[in-house]
Amino acid sequence: MQNDVIKWIPNGKIQHGSYELKYINDDFDSLRICIANNEQEIIIHWDGIVESYRRSTEEARFTFVSEEWQKIQNTFPNWAFFIMKQSNYRSAFYADYGEFAEPDEFTHYMIVTENCIIDIVSSFEPDVSVIEANPQ
Repeated sequence: MQNDVIKWIPNGKIQHGSYELKYINDDFDSLRICIANNEQEIIIHWDGIVESYRRSTEEARFTFVSEEWQKIQNTFPNWAFFIMKQSNYRSAFYADYGEFAEPDEFTHYMIVTENCIIDIVSSFEPDVSVIEANPQ
């Protein structure tokens, strides 16, 4: 499992902790995800078309939450951002994409919030903005 999941640090200002999804904005030409807690609002923006994404509740991902998520939390406690090197979502994406995809052409980003799990498959990295709730 440890080689299959990488702690993703999308911005050095992001703090440990849990976040809630505020919104997902898919305007077809880009994908914008906003998550927040009492300390920070984080906007993750893929400025271009991502190949695939999904938002699932914990209930919809019960097997993941009850098995894999526990292992991930033990390795990366109190963290919400990951790159999945191996996952069912990644495998299904590559199977559907067919022989046209190179093995590491796409990255599976996983963001785990208190109210959902967001999976994104993209060939490029997002821009990440952090807004402090109580700037000093």
